[in-house]
Amino acid sequence: MPIDFTQAPPKYVFIDRVMQLNPEYQKWMEAQSKTPATTVSEPEIALPIISNMDDYQQLNQGMDVDIPLTGFTTETMAKIQEPEFCLDAGLQVDTALDDLGSI
Repeated sequence: MPIDFTQAPPKYVFIDRVMQLNPEYQKWMEAQSKTPATTVSEPEIALPIISNMDDYQQLNQGMDVDIPLTGFTTETMAKIQEPEFCLDAGLQVDTALDDLGSI
């Protein structure tokens, strides 16, 4: 059965002014799936790992200013949307990022 993330606590929180994986989210996720919420060896001191655009949007929720993506990430997103790349990958230009992000 898929996990209903609408009931999840925030994935990231600030602890001592450092954004980290929320311990309450970890507990909730482990209760939902019976597997660890993270494979990071020391999650209490790890910085958040952003693995998709949903994580990035959640990271920015409630912030006064959006946390910028790295230049590398922005450049990669632009390249993914180039018509030549999309044609080679069998993707539509207007849905390429969403299609790849859903994998």
